[in-house]
Amino acid sequence: MALYDRPTMRDRPSFTARWVASQRAHLERPDDVHGNADAERRLYEGLAGWLGIARLDRARMRRRTEWFDAATVDALASGVKQVVIVGAGYDGRALRFKGDGVRWIEVDHPATQADKRSRVDDLDVPTSHIAYAPVDLSHEDLDGALARAGHEPAEATLLIAEGLLGYLRHETIDRLFAVLRRRSTGDSILAANFRVLEHSRWIGDRVGRAVLDGILNVVGESRKSTFYEGVAERLLGDAGWTVIRHLVSDHDRFDATHGLFVLARPSAP
Repeated sequence: MALYDRPTMRDRPSFTARWVASQRAHLERPDDVHGNADAERRLYEGLAGWLGIARLDRARMRRRTEWFDAATVDALASGVKQVVIVGAGYDGRALRFKGDGVRWIEVDHPATQADKRSRVDDLDVPTSHIAYAPVDLSHEDLDGALARAGHEPAEATLLIAEGLLGYLRHETIDRLFAVLRRRSTGDSILAANFRVLEHSRWIGDRVGRAVLDGILNVVGESRKSTFYEGVAERLLGDAGWTVIRHLVSDHDRFDATHGLFVLARPSAP
């Protein structure tokens, strides 16, 4: 959920990651018998107080959260013992859906991750099942970071890329998908989402996009990639992934976009 590129990088925790967490604090969600949903709630509430816009766009965040929660619940129920969250931000699923003997690896920019770790430590709950991989995805080695964090390529993994890909350039996304494919067994699964732009029907569409992009530019977390129909599937296919399930969210009239949520498995050799 958090990423910076070098021209706009700021040495501070991600604004957008905090905003996502503050919205998620208010949602009704499933949990896990081994997890601690209250700890996750406290993590999010600690981020929500200073954001006056925390309650905006709740419906979109609910749809997005439900998709990734369901992917997590299904993977753990199938016996997956390894979860990697790429661009984790303040994601609290490792607390809520801890699982029995499941290893969680969180990948994110060092500035956001350091703040997140401090906040999790303040919760005073067990976290030995969580490993952290600080890495700038645009410029540093994801493969090495995952290896150092203890990821086992020979074991099935749930790989989550939520709210991340629009902040990466296409060449970085290509590398990301390729690294995850190389480190995946045939039983691994990738859960990802894309913001898909539709053709503008009137000037209001372009204005809406400009407003949102302007806000992101101000906070130093601008979008780096545009996805039109078919682009997400091509990127995944080129890196060796096959989409096995997808969901298209409702059209957003403000900026003429819709969300694309996918589950993908490694393609057969």
